[in-house]
Amino acid sequence: MVTESFANLSARATANFNANGKTNGTVANQTGTIRYDAVAGSYTLTGRGGSITFTAADIDASQSSPGATVYVRKNSSSNVDSLTITNPGVSGRFTYQYVGSAFWQHTQISNNSGSGTLDAFVYGMPSAASAVPRTGAGYFDVDLVGIETTPTGPAALGGSGGAVVDFAAGQVSIRGTMNGVYTGGDDNVFAAEGTVSSSANSFTGTFRFSDGAEFSGGLQGAFFGPEVNEIGATFNAAAPDGRVAIGTIMGRQGAYGNSRFSGRSLDNSQVFTVQARRLDFTTATGAVNSSVVGDFANQTLSSETFSIAYNAGNGFYQMTAPGLSTGVYMPLPYGSNMDYLGDLFVVPTVQTWSAAGYFQQLTGGSAGQPLRYRLDSIVYGMPTPDASLVRTGDAGYLLSFTGKVIDNDYANALLASGSGTLSVDLGSGAMTLKGDLQLVEDYSIAGRARVSKAAALTGSGMLSSSRNAFSGSLSFGEIGNYSGTFDGSFFGPGAEEVGATWSASDGSDRAVGTFLGVNDPSVLETGIKFQDLDRLTSFQTVTMADGFEEGSTITYDPTTGTYTARLAHPYGVSSGTYTFDPAHATSSSASRTYYRVETADASVTGYISKFGDQNPVIALSYMTFGDMAVEVDDSPNGSIHNFFVFGLNTKAIDRPHAGTASYSGVAYGYGSVQQLGYVGAVSGQSRLDADFGAGTLTLALNLNTSEAGPRSLPQYSFAGSIANDGFYGNTASGHFQGDFYGPNAAEFGALWSVSDATLPGGPTNISGLAVGTKR
Repeated sequence: MVTESFANLSARATANFNANGKTNGTVANQTGTIRYDAVAGSYTLTGRGGSITFTAADIDASQSSPGATVYVRKNSSSNVDSLTITNPGVSGRFTYQYVGSAFWQHTQISNNSGSGTLDAFVYGMPSAASAVPRTGAGYFDVDLVGIETTPTGPAALGGSGGAVVDFAAGQVSIRGTMNGVYTGGDDNVFAAEGTVSSSANSFTGTFRFSDGAEFSGGLQGAFFGPEVNEIGATFNAAAPDGRVAIGTIMGRQGAYGNSRFSGRSLDNSQVFTVQARRLDFTTATGAVNSSVVGDFANQTLSSETFSIAYNAGNGFYQMTAPGLSTGVYMPLPYGSNMDYLGDLFVVPTVQTWSAAGYFQQLTGGSAGQPLRYRLDSIVYGMPTPDASLVRTGDAGYLLSFTGKVIDNDYANALLASGSGTLSVDLGSGAMTLKGDLQLVEDYSIAGRARVSKAAALTGSGMLSSSRNAFSGSLSFGEIGNYSGTFDGSFFGPGAEEVGATWSASDGSDRAVGTFLGVNDPSVLETGIKFQDLDRLTSFQTVTMADGFEEGSTITYDPTTGTYTARLAHPYGVSSGTYTFDPAHATSSSASRTYYRVETADASVTGYISKFGDQNPVIALSYMTFGDMAVEVDDSPNGSIHNFFVFGLNTKAIDRPHAGTASYSGVAYGYGSVQQLGYVGAVSGQSRLDADFGAGTLTLALNLNTSEAGPRSLPQYSFAGSIANDGFYGNTASGHFQGDFYGPNAAEFGALWSVSDATLPGGPTNISGLAVGTKR
C-alpha cells in the first residue's frame, strides 16, 4: 500500500453504562476520514470525536487474525482506544480488494460507570459515478460486522447475506442473518433498503434487526472498484431500551441471473421488471370469510410497471411498484386462504422458464374506515429473445389459469383457476384462446358450502410481427358477462412456454389474473379428423364383451389401412391381439368393412365402421367403432362379441364445462332376450343428453331384434356423470361408459350393458355400443 487518504462513509455511536445494569446511547451518521502513512505504517482516523493515529507498535497480535488487524492504545488502565481494520484480499469473508472496514473504539471506565464511543468506517477505492450502471441489476454476497451495546459493555455482531441492486429502479435491498447478543444463535435477520442516487455513486436508506428489542436506524453506502466490483455501507441503529448498534456491510459481486427456475425459487438472485395488471377495491367486511353480499366498491383496473427482486441469500422477493412502500416477502402457495394476513406475495404456478404471481396489499380498516385492497397480477421469468421466436408454422400451448374475481353477487372474492389452450399461427400472428375457469368462493368457515361455479373462457389475439409480445381480448360468463384483455410473451430459449396477465369487467365488477402454458403439439390436433391421420396412431380404449369391460389398445395405420386390436376371448381364455388389414377383408359396404382372421387356435369375424361423411348410416368425423366375434378352439364357452369405439378423444381442456348438448346416433349389440325367445344381434337408435355445467347426462337406447320381422325391445335409459376422463353411469338394469370425441365434444361413443331380470318370461342380457353426433 502507498500513502493515501481514503474516501469513506462513517457512523458514530456513543454509550454509557452504570452499575445498575443500564445502558443508553445515541447513534448517527458522520463525516470522517482515514489516512494511511506508508512510511510510518500508521492509520490516522478523524471523526466527530477528534483524531487519533495508530502505528505498527500498537498492533495486538493476540487479537488479530487473517481477516483483521487489531491496534490497541492504552492511554491509562481505564482509558483505552482500539482500532480493528479488515485486511485486503480477493476471497473469503471480510477480506476485500477495493473496500475495507475500520472500527475505532474509545472506552472510559470508572468505579461505578463507563462510557465510550464507537466509530465505524467503510473506505477504499470507490467506483466512478460514471461507472455505476443506470440500467439492469446486480447481486453482491455481503458480510456484516458490527458492535451492539449491552449493560455490561460492547458485544460483537457478525453475519452474512446478500444485496440485490436494481440499478434501473434505483433500489438496493440487503438481507441476511447475524448472531444475536440477547437472543443467542446466529439466525437473527437483518434487513436494509435504500435508494441509489441517479447521478452519484451513493445510496442511503434504513437498517433494522431484532435482538430482544427492535433496532432501527440509517444506512449509507457506495460501490467500490473500477467496475462496481464491491459494495460497502455503514449502518447505525437504536432500540427503545437505550441499546445502540453500529457496523459495516461489505460485499463482492456474486452470481446473478438464472437460466431457469428451481421450484418456487431461483438458484441466483435476479431482478425482473414486468407489466402488471392491477385491481383496487374497498370493502367494509373484507374479501375473505365475509357474509355480506354487495359490499365491494370503488373497483378499478389499471396497468403498471412492477419490479420484483429475488434475493438468493434468503429466498425472499422484494416488490417495487408505484404507490407501494418497499417490502420483502416469502413466496406463498396458491389457495391457502391467507388473504386476511394483509400484504403477501403468492406464486401459484412455476414452470421451467416462467412463473405467475400476484401481490396483495391490504390497508385501512381502522376507525370505521373501509379495507382497501390492492391486487397485482404478474408473470415473470426468462423471456424468449425476439430473434429466437420462430415466425412460421403453428404452435399450441396447454394453459393453467389463476386469478381473482370481485363480484357483488357474492360475499367474498372468487378464486379463479382452470386449464385451457392457446393456439398460435406463427406466420400471421393470429392466436386463439380457450379455457375453463373454476370459480370458488374464498370462504372457509363451517356452516355453509362455498359457492362454486364453472365458466367457459374464450379469446383471440395477435402476436407482434417484430417483438416477443402479444395482446388480445377475452370473455367468460356463468357469473355475468365478463369481457377484457390479455397481454404476454413467450418464455424459454425456444418459446417452450407462454405467460400472460389478464383482466376483465362486468359492469362495476372486476377480475384479474394470469395464465401460463407449456408447448404441447397435441393442442394442434384438437381439430384433426380421423381421415386426416397420416401416421401410425394408437388409441387407448375399452372393449365390451358379454357385459364385461376390458382395457384394450387399438392401432390404425392410415398408410396401409390396417387395424390392430387386443380382443377379449371367451371366459377362461386369455385375450389376444389380432391384425385386420385389406388382405383379411372379406367384403365391404358403403358403411362397413368386414374381416375374417384365422389363427392357429382362434377365428375372428366382424366389422369396423367406415369413418367420414360418406358413411350413409352415420357420418363420424373423429371416431369409429366395430364388433368382432372371437371363437377360440377347445373353449367350452363358444364365441364372444367384442364391441369397441375409438378415435380422437375430446381433451379435458377442450370439453365444455357449461351449457347443454344433445346427440343422436345409432346403437348395436348382441345378447339374449328370453321374453321374446331371441338370441342374436340388436340394433337401433341412440340419444345422449349432456348437461356440461352440472356434469350429468342421460343415454337412451331404442333397440330392435335383427330378424326378417324386427321386434322392438323396451327403451333403456341410463343416467350418468361426466368425469375428466369421459363419462359413466350405473342403474339397476345395467351400466355404461364412454367419452366425447372431436373439438368441443362434437361426437360421443359409449359401451353399454343391459341386464334386466324383471321382465316376464325371463331375463334380458345384452351388451353393445352407441355412437352419435351433436344435433
